[in-house]
Amino acid sequence: MPTELDPEHEEFIPSEELQQLIDDYRIAAEEGRKRLVGDALSLLDDQEDRFAEAQEKVDEELATAGCDEGTEVMTQLRDLRTRLTELESKDTQAGAIGDEIDQGLVELKALVETAAALRAEITTERRAAASSVNDSMRSFFAVVEPNGDAAKVDELIDTLKRGTYLREPDLLKTRDDLNRVELLEFAVRLAQGRVGAAESRYSEQQKIAANAVERGLLEDLAKLATTYPADSLDLRRKMPMGTAPVPFRDLTEGLRALAIKEVSFAASDLPVITDQPEDAVPTRSVYESLVPTMRTQRATRQFIVISHDANIVVGSDVEHVNAVRCGASGETVSGNLFSREIRDLALEHLEGGLEAFERRSSHYSRA
Repeated sequence: MPTELDPEHEEFIPSEELQQLIDDYRIAAEEGRKRLVGDALSLLDDQEDRFAEAQEKVDEELATAGCDEGTEVMTQLRDLRTRLTELESKDTQAGAIGDEIDQGLVELKALVETAAALRAEITTERRAAASSVNDSMRSFFAVVEPNGDAAKVDELIDTLKRGTYLREPDLLKTRDDLNRVELLEFAVRLAQGRVGAAESRYSEQQKIAANAVERGLLEDLAKLATTYPADSLDLRRKMPMGTAPVPFRDLTEGLRALAIKEVSFAASDLPVITDQPEDAVPTRSVYESLVPTMRTQRATRQFIVISHDANIVVGSDVEHVNAVRCGASGETVSGNLFSREIRDLALEHLEGGLEAFERRSSHYSRA
């Protein structure tokens, strides 16, 4: 076969034999294409017939089962599958939210327990302070009751229990047995629909929690979980052996004044500046209580006292006296009780003068 065409020829003219081969190939290719298309169409027809037969069979079986329209049921099944997929997604989200709630509940319970521990610590410190004051008081002593004032707790329980028909003894039991951690967990689980088996010991507080959740009183429920009975401080007068101490509220006005003075003297070791501490205090109590307190405490603190009571000035053996002379000059004389001048001024101001003092003494000596 030549490698180049003759440049004088403008087109290639095949021989009759080659032309015949080309025509035969074209005819055979066209017939093959028609057969392939025909086979494909026939196969599709067969598949459509089979699908139609299968659909008809499904419709017949669904109709036998009581479903008139198989296509409608299929549509419902598809919708149901879509809803199930959505529910699975929501359930996954709810699970994540539930985990967050559980973690938050753990943290909340830890905070409540921390608050309870801090409250107990404060009570301990108050008792220690009362004990320290008691060491310095002569006629009284302080008592700290950690659950002495439960008025706020009772008020919250009364608000939350309305509608529960709980009786008064049940409310007292609820307050005494109140478990704040369990109360919060029960309320949270109830809101989640995950309440477990009830404990008989906490049945009253669970009724209150359920009532609060139902009525939307969640803020009051949270207040109840974080409110504790307040400490109460009571001063009581010491009495002879076998006699009960007298509470502050039952004391006379004079003894209440004495109690206040004793507390103020015993509260710290800072210097004391006071004007007429004997006011309203029974005279005997001044000598038996205030005077010994001042004599004892002056070893560690300074007392600056203005007084018209001889028990305070003379009986306390004060170290320094500033006395003001009567008259227009108002001259101030300073010294101690070893000074004759100071003793004379004390006799004048505190006893009414020598004559008054001797007259009373003579009466006392005849008694």
